[in-house]
Amino acid sequence: MADADKIFFNEIITGDEIWCFAYDPETKRQSSEWVSETTPRPKKLKFQRSPIKTMLIIFFDSQGVVHKEFVPERKIVNAEFYKGLKHLSLPGYFLFPKLKFKLKGLHFVDVSEIQKP
Repeated sequence: MADADKIFFNEIITGDEIWCFAYDPETKRQSSEWVSETTPRPKKLKFQRSPIKTMLIIFFDSQGVVHKEFVPERKIVNAEFYKGLKHLSLPGYFLFPKLKFKLKGLHFVDVSEIQKP
């Protein structure tokens, strides 16, 4: 890769928004357990996602997180909202699947606990 290309890619900032729930059930993969053929399978309860949630907007570049912000309750996220952030807003496909996977199965009491650093 040419030096100009490296510089170009290092200048890219991307971001997206994600809902962070007070509780988001584990995926089947996360909750799987190994059992022998003679051991009865464990009973699994089906849990529902919590209605308590907050939206996180995060921007990052090749070095890591550039800016993160929780959207105030009842605030509409639209072009005007993003203009106020003064950051390049392209969809991010790398960070959020990993972040959502880490949040699955965790319990939070309220929105302020979700938003703790």
